[in-house]
Amino acid sequence: MWVCLVVASGFLICTLLDQRLYVMIADLEWDRSENRDWEQAFRLAGFVPMWVAIGLGLLWARSGDAGCGCVARGRPLTQRALAWSVPLAALLSGVLAEICKGIFLRHRPSVENGGGYVFDWIDETGGGPGIGFASSHTAVAFGAAFLLWRYHRGVGVLALVIAAGCGAVRLLAGAHFVTDVYAAVILAWFGSGVVWRIARVCGTPTPG
Repeated sequence: MWVCLVVASGFLICTLLDQRLYVMIADLEWDRSENRDWEQAFRLAGFVPMWVAIGLGLLWARSGDAGCGCVARGRPLTQRALAWSVPLAALLSGVLAEICKGIFLRHRPSVENGGGYVFDWIDETGGGPGIGFASSHTAVAFGAAFLLWRYHRGVGVLALVIAAGCGAVRLLAGAHFVTDVYAAVILAWFGSGVVWRIARVCGTPTPG
């Protein structure tokens, strides 16, 4: 219950600050037409096929001791289970974000309306280009990152930094409100948790 209260409080705070933060970011006069390499690299973390490729790399890698990096209270996973669970967590988190978009139909922010909320089921005009709540790029990146964090703290921290970078560049691009990114992180935590539980059931190495 306390976790739900903290999450809800965080969302409420982000909601109250959404418009102001968007205007502040817009005032930075960030050149959004320039395709910087580091921006593209962070955005790529929100691309599911990249995590599929990483999963294939994990599958083909020499496994060694497959359970050495598992969290202390968890059971070890086979290399194969880790290989499919990482891209699956990314995919499921992205799907949850897309479902969220279909339910809430909230437009992306727009400078024209001062960063105000526009919902498609109320007003189909005045919003940004497309539906933005929640950010699917951010959800994909954090879905894979949370799964890796559950498996190995060190690798997971690095993945979470990359995922945070993905969310940050989406904000700098003016494509999302802060609540879009916040909601995506929550959906990714849930999605990765579901995949992690499945992986622990299906991917625990047999003794001997």
